[in-house]
Amino acid sequence: MKKRYIVHIVETSRGINDEESEMSIFNCEERAFKTKEEGEDFIIERYKYLDKVDVEDMYRDVKDNNTIIVGKIVQYNNKDYSHNGEEWYQEDWVSFIEETYDQKELTFNINENKKELSTNAPYFNVKTGDKL
Repeated sequence: MKKRYIVHIVETSRGINDEESEMSIFNCEERAFKTKEEGEDFIIERYKYLDKVDVEDMYRDVKDNNTIIVGKIVQYNNKDYSHNGEEWYQEDWVSFIEETYDQKELTFNINENKKELSTNAPYFNVKTGDKL
């Protein structure tokens, strides 16, 4: 059995002065790493440049009306040039998962009549390009 470490980020936002509106999902990102340290480094690199960040635990309901912590919610004001310098409020729902697996290459067959997709889709380390 092999291990890989998955960082899953769901980015949500709303207007900076629009506390009444609901958050909207605008991006989901998932990255796989060979080591826990690579995944941790990715998360640190992503958020270390933000001026002011609030972090809260993210929970999931389990049996018997209990909850468990499954990640962090990273909250901050964001802005970039594509929005003419206007700020928005952003929450990133970040989970970091250790996954154990048997390595299998995923293959789909081509069938032109049924318009089926054909690809080979193994996981790769995003820094080195090595197959996991």
